[in-house]
Amino acid sequence: SKVQISSKDKLIIGKAIPLIQKKSNAKKLVITLFIDGFSSKMINKESIEELMPNTNLFFEQGTKFFDCIAASEWTLPSVASISSGLFASNHKVTNPEGKIEVGMEYKLLAEYFQDNKYLTAKFCCNERKNPNYGYMKGFDRTIYKMHMDSHQIITAAIEHLQTFNERDNYLWLSFFDLHHHLNQIPDISSQKNIPLNYHTYKKNVLNSPFLSFDEKLINWYQNEAKRLDLYLQIFYSYISQNYDMNDVVVSIISDHGQAFAGKQKELLSEQKLSTPMMFVGGGVKKNVSNEIVQNIDYLPALLKLSGINTDIKLDGRVPKEFGGSSARKFSFSESIYPDRHYEAAIYDETFMFYFVSQDALKNIGMINFEKCNYKLVTRASEVDVTKDNEDICIIYLEYLKNHLINRGSNEHKV
Repeated sequence: SKVQISSKDKLIIGKAIPLIQKKSNAKKLVITLFIDGFSSKMINKESIEELMPNTNLFFEQGTKFFDCIAASEWTLPSVASISSGLFASNHKVTNPEGKIEVGMEYKLLAEYFQDNKYLTAKFCCNERKNPNYGYMKGFDRTIYKMHMDSHQIITAAIEHLQTFNERDNYLWLSFFDLHHHLNQIPDISSQKNIPLNYHTYKKNVLNSPFLSFDEKLINWYQNEAKRLDLYLQIFYSYISQNYDMNDVVVSIISDHGQAFAGKQKELLSEQKLSTPMMFVGGGVKKNVSNEIVQNIDYLPALLKLSGINTDIKLDGRVPKEFGGSSARKFSFSESIYPDRHYEAAIYDETFMFYFVSQDALKNIGMINFEKCNYKLVTRASEVDVTKDNEDICIIYLEYLKNHLINRGSNEHKV
């Protein structure tokens, strides 16, 4: 039949979703648990058993990275890096005030799964991953409500899996509960553990990357982590009861850490960039890995563990832990924001190399390396050792120049 549809108003037409899978994939279920602001300074191998015991138990047989370095310091560019496997200078999603459409010249994570006949669904509450930015690309179903809390996200995901239980599914679940109080004040389960003098809920004047060390916020975060873990246990139990773990890959990834968790002043400091990254399921070894990894490595790692092959060149790489050719010698992160200085940070096992442009950024292909500021600092003691290690600084400056000239487009205006 041929059907002609007319309407006086705008409308959206969706494709019918088959209930039965004709061709099976290597994994029946692949899940991304995206936890906004998941901080390694607070959720690490020493604290996870106390703060998130259910998550620790569920991922006990998998691989945990507790020092995954984010590609950028805040959600907009960093979540685009997770979704694309590209640094900010290459995916170009950096200007919060400009017109943003992610995935214009490159594939996004969900599109790889959709191309392999997975039924793809996203349950999202994050303002910087909303459908208007183009994050519906690759998803057969998108359920979006700004600041939807964890139990709503989990309920919607379980409803989806109950409905499409004869399909191979890829799911992205976003959790915003650790970013700030979604309902202005904490829920009752958190309230009872917060000291009386911490019960003040004035809205922060500064954006989250610019907050200072704050014991009140740390206490709040720890209690909210316990609450989130309680709801995640419902989802973990559903997976365990309805799937063979050899047929699934479940993962946790984040966009950034928390500024208030430490006392470093740099925009790209460790407390703002360091996050956990975890995987469990068929083919994932039991290990707590110290390998240097970044959140741009998440996409190629998840594809590898899911049995999806791709020859597309990315900035991210499969960690050696999962069969990659080599481990990173250092991480690289960059801050690109309108009318601010360009900043970059390189972390190796011993040092932090930090770079700041002298002028505010207009075009990333026009940074003057003759007029810039940089330093080399020991990660353990935070001692400036620039003068004694100029050879290391030269190596990292050359890396940065090559990154901006050869990989960051000169047409990337900020």
